[in-house]
Amino acid sequence: DAKQQLVLDKVEADDFKMAQQTNTQDAYQQFLYNHPYGKLTEKAEKEMARKWPTPVRAFKKNKYGFVDKVGSSKFVIKAAYDQATDFKEGLARVSKGGKYGFINTSGDVVVPIKYTVASNYSYGFAAVKDDNAAYFVDKTGKPLSEETYVDTKAFSEGLAAASEADFTVVCLGMDRTIEGEQIEGLED
Repeated sequence: DAKQQLVLDKVEADDFKMAQQTNTQDAYQQFLYNHPYGKLTEKAEKEMARKWPTPVRAFKKNKYGFVDKVGSSKFVIKAAYDQATDFKEGLARVSKGGKYGFINTSGDVVVPIKYTVASNYSYGFAAVKDDNAAYFVDKTGKPLSEETYVDTKAFSEGLAAASEADFTVVCLGMDRTIEGEQIEGLED
């Protein structure tokens, strides 16, 4: 209802003001985690891009690297990757030889290029899969938990989906299972 929306808008505005006053990337990122679809989300993203610009993905000699800004030919991260995404949460997903990992804005590999599948980071975690299992890793490559799955999907609005070997689909919060339900008829 309208009163509840006014309260939510005030909370969002207060959180945005706090991020601006703190004036750190972490504060802005926390605001975006808390208000991914808020009225001030786009403004926060634009302020972050202006205050803390990230390298821009570029293609050269059949490889991806990163230039310092749009329209530039100055590579700040060498074009050495078969695939690359734009930076999200300070990291870009890159691949070499069919394996994926993540680099930071300096070009350092911070999560090893060893996964057969990897999502972009969302809420500080990426869904990854190696030759044996699927799971979630933080920005250092450390698994979220010891739990592994058959498949995982990226976090969205603080939740992620994962499927287990018995075709149970679980909905995961940032550090716990919220709900699990076995889905019939998924067998091959």
